[in-house]
Amino acid sequence: MTPGQSDFTADVITAIDNPAGEGLYIPNYLAWDRSHPERHTEMVKSANKMTRSSFARGTRLMKHWSRTHDKPICSWNIKALALGCITAPITMTDYISIWLSHAIAQLSIGETPDPAGVSGPIKINEKFTRPQVVAAFRQAQADFELALQYEREGYPMLALNQLAIFFGDENMMPKPDQDEVKRIARERWREKNPTLLPASASTASTSAYGDRLPARSWAC
Repeated sequence: MTPGQSDFTADVITAIDNPAGEGLYIPNYLAWDRSHPERHTEMVKSANKMTRSSFARGTRLMKHWSRTHDKPICSWNIKALALGCITAPITMTDYISIWLSHAIAQLSIGETPDPAGVSGPIKINEKFTRPQVVAAFRQAQADFELALQYEREGYPMLALNQLAIFFGDENMMPKPDQDEVKRIARERWREKNPTLLPASASTASTSAYGDRLPARSWAC
């Protein structure tokens, strides 16, 4: 149970069978749209089983990212994009990297197709243009890749700070102490730029956070 939120919510809509083909007709203001929610559910369940729940876990993370970034695409769009690229059990860091790359590639050429092949393309948030959504995903990708880079270099606190920037939600992932982050960033800069330091300056960090660490300490 999430504090301040109800345990369960559900959307109820009117629909009628499509007498001439698969799926249903769902009302959309003055018209009826074709859809196939049963097939969508089957595809999502299959993907979740095939990936040993990686699909569901990673999709929840990207939904959370979307909520903290003005919801550029709807939840179903996130799932539909995942159906096109998440096909095996993977870590959450791999999920995010793969999903963002796929989303950028797909939305760069057009809206996301219906995975069931019944309805039209999935619309993005009307507040945004498609290039704006792609730009938002490119920025997210850059933020996330920087977190991975910090982790590879052995700076877990910088990685955690960058990951907090990526998600943009202090309740979910609070930023670490910013004074310490700045200090470690300076240490990293000195290590990356030894020729710019005075000859007597030491480039070695004595901090447990500043030292290079070989193990992945935060990725899952």
